[in-house]
Amino acid sequence: MFKRFLPTALLVFGTSLWAQDSEPVVYPHLVVGGGFQVVVLTTNPTDQSWEGSMRLPDFGAGSGRSWTHNGDDRTGSDAAPLDLEPQATMRHVLAAPAGSPIWSGVFQIEGGNGSPATDLAVTFFLEYWLEDELVDMVGVAASPAAHRVSIPVEVSPSTSTDTGIAIRRPRLDEAAGDDPAPFQMTLFDEEGELLDTIPVEAEGARFASEFFPDHAGQGEFIGSILCESHDPFHLVALRQRLLEGGRFHLTGVPAAILPGTPPERPQIAATARYRVRFNATWSRTTHPNEFPSRPHFSGLIGGTHNDQVKFWDSGQNATPGIKNMAETGGQSLLANEVRAAIQAGTAERVILGGGISSSPGLVSLEFEISRDFPLVTLVSMIAPSPDWFVGVHDLSLLDAGDWFEERTVELFPYDAGTDSGVSFNSPDAPTVPPQPIRRITEPPLGNGRTAAPLGTFTFSRIQE
Repeated sequence: MFKRFLPTALLVFGTSLWAQDSEPVVYPHLVVGGGFQVVVLTTNPTDQSWEGSMRLPDFGAGSGRSWTHNGDDRTGSDAAPLDLEPQATMRHVLAAPAGSPIWSGVFQIEGGNGSPATDLAVTFFLEYWLEDELVDMVGVAASPAAHRVSIPVEVSPSTSTDTGIAIRRPRLDEAAGDDPAPFQMTLFDEEGELLDTIPVEAEGARFASEFFPDHAGQGEFIGSILCESHDPFHLVALRQRLLEGGRFHLTGVPAAILPGTPPERPQIAATARYRVRFNATWSRTTHPNEFPSRPHFSGLIGGTHNDQVKFWDSGQNATPGIKNMAETGGQSLLANEVRAAIQAGTAERVILGGGISSSPGLVSLEFEISRDFPLVTLVSMIAPSPDWFVGVHDLSLLDAGDWFEERTVELFPYDAGTDSGVSFNSPDAPTVPPQPIRRITEPPLGNGRTAAPLGTFTFSRIQE
């Protein structure tokens, strides 16, 4: 496959699929330098002031990357403040100094002081400048919402050409209740002969060579792709050609809306069985600062539930069950909270498992989950510690149209906000009043700006 610098996710418009209300909204890629800059439009559609920040995690201190936000030099920092009055819109230009090489990374929107990141409406696109003239602007209008859309594709290693495709649901679909049906992509050659059909589970953007690597890898290819779904979607396509000196030529690809019956919505199995594997990587190498003599994790505890209950979240105060788990590793109080939710009809099962007696280490457990209660909450105490823990909350194992075959989540450290200790072996020091749960970034687990993950949860579906 030919060398490619421009990330496909630049074609994505709108917000991330994985964001929770109090978590950052992450946009997969941006490109600055070499004539490229990113234009971001943020709108606060609410009646309350919004306070937060725009972060470029790959451009912080030590990265060697220089960048500007609306002309202000942010070199050495990975964030710029983002404050919006009610109903206000702001334009942000993220760029690199003249002569900078092409740098790619991600950017994210983070809320602060009770301002959820998902309250904002965000659009971004790429501008490419050559000798002070705007050559291309990736602000191509998406196709109207449709069930069947066809686009021409070209993949040519000899001319460094590829076709990028972004698909996105209308935002109104989020309120429909059911998960949207998956996409079906069919590849045709220049003569209209069907070559391959693949399912595409999630929204996003990729190159044609990535959707169909077997065919694209055979050399020059010209044909078309038909994208179909039972539920309507928007589509944007761009043709990228790599020029000399790291420059690009980007052109919009016309999308044709076709008549006909879209694929039927697939039937999702009512239940699924999963094995979750806790791979603890916490070690003196990953977190050398004040590393304790006996690093371990308490027994796993959590449950399966729907979106009508939340057992913990960053920014909210810990329940007695979370407090007990984070301070002592106890499972019983949190298990009782899940059982109470079961009685209330918002949860279905308690999940209990063993801990890890020495980190690094591994532990796993199996559980069943249902279509009506597709979310998982699962936690474990970081030990020894005052009230620190790792875990996931409200994690859906339902993908668009079916159960995930596998899903891996990095585990970052959290402070339960119930003990004021500052080191692994600090004596008990109750926090009065308790503070909201927050992600830990300061020593000994962090460097003051961020903290490396302590492991992963991998949820693998068990085929029965």
